[in-house]
Amino acid sequence: MKSFQFRILVSAVLICFFSACVSQRYISPQEITPEIQNNKILIQQTDGSLVEMRFPTLAGGRIAGIGKGGQKVEIEIPSIQSVQIIHKDYKYPILLAGVLGVATFLFIGMETAPSPPPSESCPFIYSFDGHHWAFEAEPYGGAFCQALERAEWIPLDRIKEVNGRYRILIGNELEETQYTDELKLLIVDHQKDIKISSDAAGKMHSLSAPQPPFRARDGLGNDILTEVTSNNRVFWQSQIEDTTAFPQEWRDELTFEFSKPAGARLAKLQINAWTTAWGAAAARDFLALYGLGLRSFYADINGLGPSYHRVITWFMNEELYLLKIQVETRDGWKEKGLIYGGGPYIAKEKTYAFDISDVPGDILRIKLRPPRHFWMFNSLAVDYSPELPMRITEVAAEKAMAPWPSALGQLNADDSNYLVLNRKGESVELTFCVPQVARDCARTVFLKAKGYYDIHLDAGGVPRWDVIERIYNEPGFCVRLANERYREMIHWAHQAPHAPE
Repeated sequence: MKSFQFRILVSAVLICFFSACVSQRYISPQEITPEIQNNKILIQQTDGSLVEMRFPTLAGGRIAGIGKGGQKVEIEIPSIQSVQIIHKDYKYPILLAGVLGVATFLFIGMETAPSPPPSESCPFIYSFDGHHWAFEAEPYGGAFCQALERAEWIPLDRIKEVNGRYRILIGNELEETQYTDELKLLIVDHQKDIKISSDAAGKMHSLSAPQPPFRARDGLGNDILTEVTSNNRVFWQSQIEDTTAFPQEWRDELTFEFSKPAGARLAKLQINAWTTAWGAAAARDFLALYGLGLRSFYADINGLGPSYHRVITWFMNEELYLLKIQVETRDGWKEKGLIYGGGPYIAKEKTYAFDISDVPGDILRIKLRPPRHFWMFNSLAVDYSPELPMRITEVAAEKAMAPWPSALGQLNADDSNYLVLNRKGESVELTFCVPQVARDCARTVFLKAKGYYDIHLDAGGVPRWDVIERIYNEPGFCVRLANERYREMIHWAHQAPHAPE
């Protein structure tokens, strides 16, 4: 029971202090000075305010450092929502939530702390930016068995051509086996004054004039516009300190209003949305409920049996990892599409195009009802412009670095011939020949990746059928259960005594 509490506590702390950066590894408090002391960090507090700090250190229950004006700054850890490293001199960015998660154990009197648990996730994709490997993508999150396999198209914002080649690194950095069926680059040449974005099915859309909402409110009427109007590292998520005023269905309700041109019939919603670390941990806990029956559960899903249909229905109804886009029409609110969550470590913008010929007036209203603490939103914008021409070239890898020469045959087609990364730490470097850019064009590069993964979950014991049945059959139960655990862990974190300074 104690180890279970440790695991839940770390998960709660991870979401409390979740950063926009990815973690290559977790670090202990003793490693803070060599890892981050020479970096600037940006702290977002739970009230939405931002604090820039240099030379950060942990001091009791606070982060202390030098503020923008040269003064000493100390911030209480329970008031921190996220921490972002601004300047990085090392190969991989570091998730400071890992530091704070381990530090929390020290605050409650532990001499040593267990490693934070791996959460449900997927392969990590890095691109070479000319100098370093840059973390770029985390594809097909939620595809925890073969029947849930899916493809994603993700922009590679930091990739750079070096000697006529692009380089990609796919790595297994978690305790799972990863199966990748296809991995290619889609190279899009387009006119210079537009942006290209993919939808969830891989269709490319041109965005000429995306506009943010002019009004954004949560279900309590609070203004959340500053959190969702630009693709920065300030994002909206459920208020951490609000642990009592839960809606009956354990959901937030967000409404966004956009100006709509007269006669517009098609809207292209561009959104950067994340699945939280808490949401990923909840998925792992759900699978653990099957105990010794977990492999039978997987087999039934892969055989498209009753479990498959129950899981898909559950995904759709509860909106834990797929979120319905609701649009106000002349006939009331209608569902117009599904948002696919990214993350929990990184997410990129996707575009969702839908018909708005049934939307009257000059305002487009969009409503999202995310389950509490399962989603974060970085930015939203809508574009009404017509689709413009572009040239799309699909490129397979020309070389795989040793010891993976067979990777080329495994990744160049959607044929169920998988590249299998069985162990944490395995990685494959791929090289792609760069086609000549079209004259007077800009270029956007996308990763196309398809696959699934199998979490190394040491599930044991008798399946908890009583809890499983309530999760499937009682609307909102899974979210309520996760939030009750979350609320309990937040209470523990606030009650924990600080270590002596």
